[in-house]
Amino acid sequence: RAPGVRLLLTANDALASTRRSIPHMAERVVRLGPLEPVQAALLLHRLARDLGRVITPQELGMAPASRDAFWQALAQHPAVLALDGLPGRIADAAVALQGKPLGALTLLRRTSSARLEQRLEAAAAAESGTGGDGAPATGGGG
Repeated sequence: RAPGVRLLLTANDALASTRRSIPHMAERVVRLGPLEPVQAALLLHRLARDLGRVITPQELGMAPASRDAFWQALAQHPAVLALDGLPGRIADAAVALQGKPLGALTLLRRTSSARLEQRLEAAAAAESGTGGDGAPATGGGG
C-alpha cells in the first residue's frame, strides 16, 4: 500500500465499464468537455515543446509579438481548431508534430478522422447485430 498516492487517469470511458478497473482503487468519473481554443493552443505548445518541437511566431506567419497575440494566433490556426479542443487529440498531435510543419497536422487530422469514422461505423454495426452494410450479421457454421 502507498497511502497518499493519488492517480489521475484519462480514458474515453469509465474503467469499470470496460472491465479494466484497478483493484482496491475507487474510481471517480469526471466528464470534461473540450478545451477552449486558447487552452488547446497552450496545451499543444507545451506538449510539443516538452518533446523538443517549438512552435514559433514565424511559423504562424507573424513577427515576434506579445504572448497574448501569439496564443490567439495559434488558437485560430486551422490545425489547432481541427483538434476540436480534445486533450487526447492534442497529445497525439504534439507527437505527430515532431519534425513536421504545423500545417501537416490538418492533413493528419483528416486522415485519422476518416479512420475513426470507419471504426465507429463498424462498432455500431457490431453492436446492432448487422454487418457494416446494414445486413444482418451471420455467424459461422449454419
